[in-house]
Amino acid sequence: MDNFNSKMDKKINDFVIKNHLTPDENKFSAITDGLVHPKTYFASKYKILWILKEPYDEIEISEEGGIPCGGGWSAAGNLANYDKISENYANKTYNRIANTTYCILNNLKRFESKISEEDAYKMFLSIGIMNVSKMPNLTLSDNSYIQKQYEIWKPILLEQIQLYNPDILIFGNTFSCFRKDIFTNEEITKQQVIDQRAFLRNKKLYLNWYHPCYFAMSDSDYINPLLDDINSNLL
Repeated sequence: MDNFNSKMDKKINDFVIKNHLTPDENKFSAITDGLVHPKTYFASKYKILWILKEPYDEIEISEEGGIPCGGGWSAAGNLANYDKISENYANKTYNRIANTTYCILNNLKRFESKISEEDAYKMFLSIGIMNVSKMPNLTLSDNSYIQKQYEIWKPILLEQIQLYNPDILIFGNTFSCFRKDIFTNEEITKQQVIDQRAFLRNKKLYLNWYHPCYFAMSDSDYINPLLDDINSNLL
């Protein structure tokens, strides 16, 4: 398990070089992702993979405005770092991921209160986290940009899903990118007609939901619909 993430990290970094995805390697490189702690992930009651849009790092200010830069680190490794518990749990995205994961793995029907930092760290260790784009960007990107990034990164992304073999895939406003590569045309048509949120296919539950940092929803409004879907499809 020790080399599990390092092999994928190398593939991601090699992919960046091969496809000329960084204009300046000294300022701009990939932020890799994957399983925070592979042994814990594979031992979990449910293997949960969170699929988000893109990572952020530093911003360089120029006459044209903010320019994304930085990278060269691992999003999964960051969550595995015990010394960063407080910093990570203060992040709205990671906070909701931890609390949602806790409810799922503990068979809770409803989210009632936030967990401790220590419990949050345990939840981080149990998940996989994956961004559509592996390159640092600004804090807001529209769906058309993310779709373009998906087409670039698709070989890596589909390999990651196959390798991690999750039981539950939670798409944080990214489901539309993957839909045509996961489902048949007939299934897609049916999904669009009934506007489903949850899809059980080949014993895997695909959840089409908002990004965890979506500001217009309370924690309860974000977490409880996911629990409803999981309880009705898997329990």
